[in-house]
Amino acid sequence: MDEASRERADRLRLLLALEIDRVVHALSTRQRFLLRIWSRDRLRQPFLATLFTRWEATLPADLALLTREQLVALQAFHEEVDDLRLYFGYTEDMPSTMHDLYVKRVARMAKLGASAVHTLGGLPEGRPLRWSIADMPLGGEEALGEAPEDGGPGEE
Repeated sequence: MDEASRERADRLRLLLALEIDRVVHALSTRQRFLLRIWSRDRLRQPFLATLFTRWEATLPADLALLTREQLVALQAFHEEVDDLRLYFGYTEDMPSTMHDLYVKRVARMAKLGASAVHTLGGLPEGRPLRWSIADMPLGGEEALGEAPEDGGPGEE
């Protein structure tokens, strides 16, 4: 790989790591706000906007600059994002049910996100993740369960 390709790959890794940090941080800090909007107005757009990632617009040629390990970690994180996006886009669940699923999914997303950020080489020097698994509702680990049997975004 030439110097320009290495620099491009480094920038892409950094951008994707920052994006993961942004999404998990936004979901963890906006939880009460988003669930209140759902409870009161049944608005979906704030959830969907929070889950937008640049991953969706990343070109295959750019992704080819990443290692297989990095791609696998990114794919695992973004599958969780996609599942949550699908759920938010179509659910008619009551707020308490949505809250329970939200907590579980964001905790799982935090775990996958931390792994992906680490695999990508981390955030810029001196900048820690703005969230931690231990800070997730339910202490993070307690909320991590197995994915639904049917592979869908909701809980059984």
